[in-house]
Amino acid sequence: MTIRRVLGIALFALHAACGAALAQTPVEKPGASADAEKAAFLAMPEADRLSVQDALVWLGFYNGLVDGGFGKRTLDAIRAYQASVKATANGMVTPAQLAALKSAADRARVAVGFRVFDDKRSGVRIGAPMKLLERESAAGAGTRLASKDSSLALELLTTPDAEGALAALYLKLTTEGGERHISYKAMKADAFFVVSGEERGRKFYLRYAKAGAGAAEAGALRGFAFAYPADKAKTFDPIALAIAGSFQPFAPIPLDAKPPPPSGPSLIATALIIAPGQALTALREADCRDPVVAGKPAKFARADAASGLAILSGDFGAGAKTPMLGREGADLVAMSWSPGAATGKASLETGDATLAGAKVVFAALSQSARGAPVFDRRGALAGIVAPLSAPPKRLGEVVLAEPHDLIDIETLRSFVAEAQPATGEGSLGAAEIARVHGGEIVAVYCAP
Repeated sequence: MTIRRVLGIALFALHAACGAALAQTPVEKPGASADAEKAAFLAMPEADRLSVQDALVWLGFYNGLVDGGFGKRTLDAIRAYQASVKATANGMVTPAQLAALKSAADRARVAVGFRVFDDKRSGVRIGAPMKLLERESAAGAGTRLASKDSSLALELLTTPDAEGALAALYLKLTTEGGERHISYKAMKADAFFVVSGEERGRKFYLRYAKAGAGAAEAGALRGFAFAYPADKAKTFDPIALAIAGSFQPFAPIPLDAKPPPPSGPSLIATALIIAPGQALTALREADCRDPVVAGKPAKFARADAASGLAILSGDFGAGAKTPMLGREGADLVAMSWSPGAATGKASLETGDATLAGAKVVFAALSQSARGAPVFDRRGALAGIVAPLSAPPKRLGEVVLAEPHDLIDIETLRSFVAEAQPATGEGSLGAAEIARVHGGEIVAVYCAP
């Protein structure tokens, strides 16, 4: 595929003009009038808040940090997006708008082949538009990725330990002269710096970081430089921000090392308590030794090889009631436990999901979402997430929405005979469903 054709696809996906300066300056506070919008945004699960900001970056509305926080930039970006789709620009993201944002961002990423990878030469972990960067070559101790005509280039850079190297490099790269103009520069002493500007008709964005004193490579510098045609800024400004957001100069695990074996029980699955002492999940006995549910030892009371469903029993769920069975409508809500890669603390995540086929659900799910319940908008059980066939795709720490196999209503009905069909209609939001059912969703830990 030629860069011109891919650019055409990307321009369609990134329909909004991005007037963003690539600098990550401090976010302004939203003001008292935005209290309701702030409360609504922060009530969303962290994964959804990150997804909203990330999608707004890809669509050209947002040029701040993708951190799940709320400020004037986030509020203005949400309102601008809502106005662009002729919705009420009230700064409150509806479930339908969240799904549309995620879908649009996914299309934009796919259009340019954006993926996160580890560069073994430099040691940098970063995301890049791989459909556009078709040529790879060594660049000193790092790597250079470029388009066929070299108009687009991403360099991954590394510099060995040297006293004062970060400050010296910053001074060198912020020097103006000739056709080189600096539009933004910022440095945190002995930690990192950011520089952006324009030179000879090309915009550039540079970032370097220094390994801390306690790191294995203390003092080492790693960075990247992304350059692209200035007349294509509306397309590439959002991509530059996405690259910057994915940049991990010192990956937490050595690139060629295998992770150490777990020393204790690991979060393997999610389960729904369907009666006192009974939790429904999608798990095989061979995949889970010495299960622990809701912090209590459990055992397999029933397992069905054909469907993959299992019931774990133990001393938990006092007072629980059998769930009502719903229907497989297009608009669903998934609830699952996630190990929390960023914090190391497991958390219950709630997110909108869409039925993508008779037994397929489109949602952002972590590996431990196997067995997770999916509810319809009445809060009735509409399916159980089957074991994921592959690790979920991520953009940095954000899990991307993908199609996943769903154990359907008919299978659940034959396995949980006591469940009755729900009646009536409903239009509950994800937060409301989480309030009703959050206490019934439990994490399943298994011995290594």
